[in-house]
Amino acid sequence: MSSPSIVVPHVVPREWSLKFDCSAVPSEQEILLRAGYKPDGITNNITGINTSALACAASHALAVYETPTITLANRGGFNTLFLLEFPSNKQKVLARIPNTNARAINRTESSAATMTFALHVRHIPAPRVFAWNANDDNPVGVRYIIQEYFDDVVEPWQGWGTSSEDRKSHILDELAKWHVAFLAPMPPPLQKFGDLGFAQGLPNDTILSDPNSYVVRPPTLRIMHQPYLASSTSLPLLWDDLWSHQKALCMTNGGLDREALMLDDNDSCDAASFADVASQVLTFSRHALSVLAHNPTYAQPCLVNYDYAFRNILLDRDTCNVKAFIDWDDVHIMPFIVGVDYPDDINNAVVAGLATDDNYYLEGPFRSFPPDERGEILDPLDKDGNLIDAVLNRNERIEQTMYRDRFIRGLEISDQRIAQPEMWDVRRPVLKAHFLLRYGGHVWWKKRQWLRRQVENRL
Repeated sequence: MSSPSIVVPHVVPREWSLKFDCSAVPSEQEILLRAGYKPDGITNNITGINTSALACAASHALAVYETPTITLANRGGFNTLFLLEFPSNKQKVLARIPNTNARAINRTESSAATMTFALHVRHIPAPRVFAWNANDDNPVGVRYIIQEYFDDVVEPWQGWGTSSEDRKSHILDELAKWHVAFLAPMPPPLQKFGDLGFAQGLPNDTILSDPNSYVVRPPTLRIMHQPYLASSTSLPLLWDDLWSHQKALCMTNGGLDREALMLDDNDSCDAASFADVASQVLTFSRHALSVLAHNPTYAQPCLVNYDYAFRNILLDRDTCNVKAFIDWDDVHIMPFIVGVDYPDDINNAVVAGLATDDNYYLEGPFRSFPPDERGEILDPLDKDGNLIDAVLNRNERIEQTMYRDRFIRGLEISDQRIAQPEMWDVRRPVLKAHFLLRYGGHVWWKKRQWLRRQVENRL
């Protein structure tokens, strides 16, 4: 039999389930115990899956009528990965299961569709999706994605500190090469902002490389660990709605939600003061939209990863070439300019020793604008062999700047938009507005003095 279509939720035929032998499939509790979890620590790590149904689903998805072994592959903050291996052909797949703390936000179809689009339309190295189901009432008991597994891989951060500069440069060049593929403009049917999904009514033999097999829907975002389902794929409407939502989260019945604002008992803040700050955020974000509207080249929709980090990338163990980008839960369709950013691992703000009037602080500060420093790496030890913290911090800033410079040079080689000086001027207000709208009221209040200066300087 052929594998099932992946453009619709996976359903295992009843006749397949009835013939499937699940007697040897361990329970989830047994799997966790075998992985080294203590009996009293299992409860908080249970996803609640029916492992027999999961084994059956994987068997059907791969059209391999055989019972796979199941082991725990990894557990992250939002997902648990189970490794399923079929003994006869040694084929391995991963089952991606959302943890209980992540189920308020359902991005299963979007993740599956975005991975599939990236692989088949953009030719970005991403896991192949074999099956998915976004409903928690399926036989597995929770939504799932069954996807490709990769052997002989490492994550870029593994051994980074002891790697040669040549190896680091190669990794950064690889990441830059593929980052440009993320930044490529979406094809005409998908020129909107939001989340990818599969188009409705597609045949089983859908051509996955056809952009018409996909649609852009209003995005589902994670706001204070809760889902926010937007109502528009227009960027101005999306930003206005997001501003209203973030403001409402912090104001209740005309008062303030101090917990949402993350205020300490001794923090002074009242509703009128916060409303004034919120108004400044709206003014600033609309100014950023105006800047973007005057530079439409940088507003083109593209794939933007909100969780761009080494831990979500797999490299070939021998060549250090990118084997796969593995976490697509936070990849959205957003403006090109929002995607011009760095992996978290080379974007660290080492602020110790910086003067209070350093440009880093004058910029906000914002994570996407870390303190750059260039110069010679110095010996961080004094004559007695003791570490000199100031030198150590300076060295780290210089190293981080070198890595970012290398990454940007790689981007500029393949995408001329990034080589344009004005792009960086457009990037500044847009990324800052985007950050403010994503993270909400507690960030607005923290940056209120900076916001006031920005608004006053433009009036």
